[in-house]
Amino acid sequence: MNLSKVPESQKSLVLDDVGEFLVTSILRKVSEGKSPVDGFGSFEKLNKKYAKDFKSGDRTPNLELTGDLLDSLEYRASGEELEVGYFDNASEKTLGKADGHNNFSGKSQLPTRRYIPKDDETFISSIQNEIENIVSEYERDEDGNASDISDSIFIAPSVGGTPVALNTLFDDEFLGRLFGTR
Repeated sequence: MNLSKVPESQKSLVLDDVGEFLVTSILRKVSEGKSPVDGFGSFEKLNKKYAKDFKSGDRTPNLELTGDLLDSLEYRASGEELEVGYFDNASEKTLGKADGHNNFSGKSQLPTRRYIPKDDETFISSIQNEIENIVSEYERDEDGNASDISDSIFIAPSVGGTPVALNTLFDDEFLGRLFGTR
């Protein structure tokens, strides 16, 4: 995540927005039995006996048996860095479950259900794209002007048929051309 065009005063806000988005996105994907980490796809289905005994027959592996694992997932922002995972208040049991499913240690006998990327992994493209969108909302250009998403949104006015950037729609020159006063 490149924050070089984000003003210092806005960086903590960007990190909070991205952090909240990431935790929510992870929870949403996991609830569907899918990994939010690129290259991992859908989680392996629960075996029938386990699903029958613990999940009323539902074989979707959503990591929600007791709720403590995903309830403890959080983000931490510091400087220009953002981490998603388990921190000071996570129990040893929760940390064990997290490693068991993500298998960062390489010692787990559980099927890998990666929901937090390793250092050399990324989130799926839809999540990456939204992170970029969030960051771009806070970016400034070389002159210190806020990036304006309306610069890239175009409409086709009924007069003239030329696409016009939304941010120029109501300027004097355009209105003059539209109504024939210029």
